Amino acid sequence: MATVTSIVPLTKSAQPSALKSIRKPFGVTQKVFAEYMGVALRTYEDLESGRRATRPFHVMAAKGAALRLAIDLSRLDALPGDVQTVAIRLANEVATRAWRASALK
Repeated sequence: MATVTSIVPLTKSAQPSALKSIRKPFGVTQKVFAEYMGVALRTYEDLESGRRATRPFHVMAAKGAALRLAIDLSRLDALPGDVQTVAIRLANEVATRAWRASALK
């Protein structure tokens, strides 16, 4: 089972490039990605440029934003590998439970 620590190691700070590497495959602007993350554009710019320390919760928020973008843009392929794995596992689990529920009727 994937845990929070297997998705984002609990270190004091992450590389600013982590956020950019999550955003870039979607081809969206910093403004759009900041909106999906739920942070102000200036905050996002400061995080991505390294002017503000990127913490594990920023990376988790970016991965959550990436998941929502993947759904909205139909771009599962753009998800970071660890998030893609979790999303596929979740989809399989939901499908299995739905199939079991329908088989019981």
